Amino acid sequence: GIKSDWLNQKLRFNITLFDIKTDNLSYSILNEQGNATGLFGLAGELRRKGVEVELIGRILPNLQVMTGWAYLDAQYQNSPAFVDGSAPMNSPNHTANGWVNYKFNQGTLDGLDVGAGIDDVGTRPVDDYKQKYINSGSGHVNGTQPDEKPFNMPEYTTVDAQVGYAFKNGLGVRVFINNIFDSIGYSSYFRGGYIDQIQPRNFSAQINY
Repeated sequence: GIKSDWLNQKLRFNITLFDIKTDNLSYSILNEQGNATGLFGLAGELRRKGVEVELIGRILPNLQVMTGWAYLDAQYQNSPAFVDGSAPMNSPNHTANGWVNYKFNQGTLDGLDVGAGIDDVGTRPVDDYKQKYINSGSGHVNGTQPDEKPFNMPEYTTVDAQVGYAFKNGLGVRVFINNIFDSIGYSSYFRGGYIDQIQPRNFSAQINY
């Protein structure tokens, strides 16, 4: 990786390259009803290669910026259970995020801060791509059937915002607005057993002292 400071250390720019190999993976074998049997099968190796880029800092004394982008190439290798070269479930090739926050420290707005951010999640497989024949007794392994290529869940983008105010006596109030544009996105859970929708537009508040 490379780390660098810019504009008299007001901005920090980082690039990280990674190549991670994990071996001796296993998976829980399910019966025809989808319940755990207490048995486990060999899943082989998982190799993850990619790059992460970050730009973080304060362009102005009161303006904070945080941005990031990542590319991931994840593949099963030498696997007796999953198709070689296929990606694990919920592993998008691209993810990106950005956040901007401004804090007022003078005048009538002293103590107020506002922020907004965006998150983007790329397409990703809904389940693992299983081989046709797996040494698992009944042949039923978590979610989709063997030799059934999983579809990709679509990309989605969410936008969030927050407003906070700090009183002089140490009391603070903050309001969060999440998924402002009510975007629809999905993630799978437990090896494809469920597909969950992300939270719709929602609001919350926080009080601290």
